[in-house]
Amino acid sequence: MSKRNIKIFGLSVLMLAAITFFWWQLSIFFVFGKNVTFKALIYLGIDFLGVLILVLIFDLFVNDRKIAYLCFLFSSAFFFLFFPLSYLYLISQIVFLLLFILAFELMYREKQYCLKISSRKIWYRGLPYLITAIVLSITIVYYQNPLLRLNQSRVTVSPRLVNILVKPASILVGKTIPFYSPDMTVDDFILATLKNNSMLRQFERSKFSKVVEEKILEQQRKSISKTLGVKIEGNETVDILLSKIINARLGKYIGPYAKQIAIGVAVALFLVLRVVGAVIGLIAIIFSQIIFLILKAVKFLRIEKVPKEAEVIKI
Repeated sequence: MSKRNIKIFGLSVLMLAAITFFWWQLSIFFVFGKNVTFKALIYLGIDFLGVLILVLIFDLFVNDRKIAYLCFLFSSAFFFLFFPLSYLYLISQIVFLLLFILAFELMYREKQYCLKISSRKIWYRGLPYLITAIVLSITIVYYQNPLLRLNQSRVTVSPRLVNILVKPASILVGKTIPFYSPDMTVDDFILATLKNNSMLRQFERSKFSKVVEEKILEQQRKSISKTLGVKIEGNETVDILLSKIINARLGKYIGPYAKQIAIGVAVALFLVLRVVGAVIGLIAIIFSQIIFLILKAVKFLRIEKVPKEAEVIKI
């Protein structure tokens, strides 16, 4: 295998690995919900950036259509390693594949016709289509696994979505209430509150402190349930409790229009992500340019001048 083929193989593996890792992170975030935090959202954005950088580098260096199309096909197929096969997912990945091919062709055309190599100019040709392909995939995954779940009979805001919103505010709440923690249950919060006044000292000295404690907790749960209008079990964390309250309120007002709202939320998410993706794309261009210069400096690539034939019109 020649050095050139080894380089192309390496770039192909890196790009496929980055996209596969992104699909995996996307599945963890939306489907499994094991790591749904504001920090995880930032990490997903970094993965997005990494994918764009590697695809831009790949499209710049690889001119063989067969290799490029095959890599894009694998990139799309690897999506189904983490998501079930469904018509909506299948359509989204076909569009993903076509947009990646379109982006490659536009950059390839620019490389063929430009008189002086300008990596930025080449990348700007295809970048919008790469961003749209990735954003569309994220939107479809969200629509199939929403953090805001909507249907005709009920409206459900996932505790995962509330958790993302609550976590940043926990620092401010913690300064106001020293014993507060976002992982506390309702019962933990009630007991922690009692420890800061004389009530707990009275029943801690009692022989039946556990019985008294349970009675106080039961009374407090009933009081909170009545005030908030939701049933409190006592083992709910803050995000679960807030999602219960929000769901109880939303169901009364937007339940009949849930299907239309679900589509509207997905469209709004796509538009927001498209704007965010444009910003990430600009950052990807900067990092890709730096990588391009480094690879040029270490002789990974070289730029040669070659004569080009062109047609002219004469009278």
